[in-house]
Amino acid sequence: MNEQETKAILALASEIWANVPLPSASRLAIWQEMLADLPLELVKRAIKQLAYASASPFLPPLSEIRRTVVEMTGPVYPTPAEAYGQIHEAVNRAGWDEADIKEHVHPLVWKVYQLIGPYDYCMAEADVMRAQFMRMVQSELARALEQDRIPEEFHRQTDALRARFAGEPPAALADQERARSAREMIEELAQEKEMES
Repeated sequence: MNEQETKAILALASEIWANVPLPSASRLAIWQEMLADLPLELVKRAIKQLAYASASPFLPPLSEIRRTVVEMTGPVYPTPAEAYGQIHEAVNRAGWDEADIKEHVHPLVWKVYQLIGPYDYCMAEADVMRAQFMRMVQSELARALEQDRIPEEFHRQTDALRARFAGEPPAALADQERARSAREMIEELAQEKEMES
């Protein structure tokens, strides 16, 4: 979204939520940066959807607006119950044929199945496995939705920074190491002095 579109979004928000002031230059810049990768019409629709669904008199945070857009347009994930149904049906049909199982389930379901392990999945008591599988799907689903909300460009920038600083301790840790080394040196010198006297 460009600056004019961002102004339009904030104007819409200030009409829906009475406590939203007209945007300052800094607020406008932040909103524009955070919503830059999203089309205007989707953001408008997300804001309207949030207005319909919420009884709160306050503007939802940007993360909530992004989440709503992602839910409207992003990948469709199975619910935990649907995920268990998929894996249960696939394993009953395919047995130990992992290629066949993988072909017939959602990638998130496959990931959870792999995390549990085929042997453990098949050997566990059915009720226990269903509960464990559904909890793990819920956890992976939350993680996937969180990652979907973050723009691809931000992921690329984060990966580049991670690669750039790989293996280097953060400055605070380096400072702690130096402080500890200095303390250790002082303690060693004190011990040596005691031994000499």
